[in-house]
This record gives sequence, C-alpha cells and structure tokens, in this order.
Amino acid sequence: MPRIVRVGLLQAVTPGPLEPDISDSRKACIQLHLDLLEQASSLGIQVACFRELAFYPWFPASGNEAWKDLAEPVPQGPTTKLLLEKARSLGMILVVPIYETSSSGSLYSTTLVVDQDGELLGSYRKMHVAERPPWFRERSYYRPGNKGYPVFKTSQGNIGVYMGGDLLFPEGARLLGLSSADLVVMPSSWPSGPATATCRKLPSFHACTNSYFVAACNRAGPDPVAGAPVFAGQSQICDPRGTVLAQASREHSQLIWADLDLELARDLREEWAIYRDRRPATYQRLTRPQSLETRLHSFIPG
Repeated sequence: MPRIVRVGLLQAVTPGPLEPDISDSRKACIQLHLDLLEQASSLGIQVACFRELAFYPWFPASGNEAWKDLAEPVPQGPTTKLLLEKARSLGMILVVPIYETSSSGSLYSTTLVVDQDGELLGSYRKMHVAERPPWFRERSYYRPGNKGYPVFKTSQGNIGVYMGGDLLFPEGARLLGLSSADLVVMPSSWPSGPATATCRKLPSFHACTNSYFVAACNRAGPDPVAGAPVFAGQSQICDPRGTVLAQASREHSQLIWADLDLELARDLREEWAIYRDRRPATYQRLTRPQSLETRLHSFIPG
C-alpha cells in the first residue's frame, strides 16, 4: 500500500552583507528560513529539510573565533525551542542543522530531527569533518560526531541524516540503510567549481546503492563571509532508483518538493536483495585503519 509523503528542501542563499554584530547575521538567516517554512506549509509539505549550518553564514571559512560563542545547547537553546514550536504549530517534521555546544563544552555540526507534534526525536552529529583551507576550516570550529548513524522513527517514516563531507564516505550511508531508513536527508555546503559535477552525483549514488530516498539540501550562491566560496545550489530529491525527482537552481533561495511513496524503498530492497546478498565477512579491511603507504603496498604485486 503506498505511503505518500510530501518532502520539501529549503535551499537558501545567505543574506548579506555580514553584519558588524555577527548575531544579527544569524537572525537574518533564521528569518529567511522561517519565511521559506511558511511557504512550505502553504504547499502541504510534511517533511522540511534545511541546509548545513542552516542559520549561519559559512563561518568555517572566516577564521573568526567569535562564531563559537553562537553555538547552542540542545534542547535548552533558543534555536531548538523555536524549531520545536514551529514543528508543533505547522504540524510538520523538521530536519534542521544547527551549531551545538555539548554539556562538556565540545562543539558539533549537528542536525536535529523534530516530529510534527514538536517532539525532539534526536540528533545526528556530523562524522566526517573537513579541513581543506581556505574554504573548509571546519576542525577549527567543531569536532567529529560521536553518536553513530541513528535512524529516527517519525510519524511519516524512518529518517536518517548524512551531512556535507559525509557523502564522500559510503560506509555510513550503508549503515543508515541497514537500519531501515526510508529517507535520508543530506544537508550540505558543496561549492561551485571543478568538483560540482561530481558532488551533484553523490545523492543519487547513495539513493540507488542503498535503496532509500534522498533529500539533499545544499547552500546556494555567494556568502557574505570573506573568503567563503560561491555555493553550487542544485539541491535535489532522488528516489531509490537514483532518479532525480526535483532539483533547485544554482544561485537562488528556492523551495522544491516532491511526493514520495516511501513504500518503494522497502519494495526495492526486497526486489534487488542488496542487503540480503551482502557478504560482510569479505569487507573486514574496511574497518582496519591503514596509512597511505600501507594501502599502496597492499595493491603492489609480489
């Protein structure tokens, strides 16, 4: 029996210029997304997905330590409280990346999953944190996640999260499938440039190789932070066959959506048998850390 869910992506261009008080720039980002969220509600969207570090300019390119002061605890922080209230008032599932400070003071790039009744189901902390200056000085601002790869049982289906640089690593994406994800939300910050074409293929790759829907929400256009890249946009929704069902523009704030039959993900898992026919005993090398030199030698004959 079909299980149709309307999923929307809130692609956003960060408002500029950067305000002298950086907290005002965050407020502008929040307002932009709230406006898009009201539009999503008017279209009957049931699951709304936001970009990576949704309510901030791309501060990992800035080198400015002051951004760390804007990280918030979960669930006590004002941003989390706002999201819980919005989910409840709109009757909408929200999948929203924030900047989190833990009880121990550690900082994380975190995505919250809030059910349509306003219940915080949990969070995912980005696992693969990039350090590729000048655009991606992420390790200066947050550390790799430590909560695994959870799948959240929402009122509409099973939702997982995979973020940004995570998409370059297929292992975690497969774990979400093994936990029966129907939909995986992939907030990201892919820049424009030579790698754009490759990055655009990653959501559909993960969708078809793991038999689930993917909702990949990217940043778009220029960013007011000095030294930040122009982001590639082209947020997309893919079905479990890897077909792109909806895609946004490169440079504009834009809401896109698609109606997804989540039952298709489960049907294709049975039809293609990619989980039944796995051979985990042959994959043990994947869990053994190796240096580059060791990896090279292991492929040299003799």
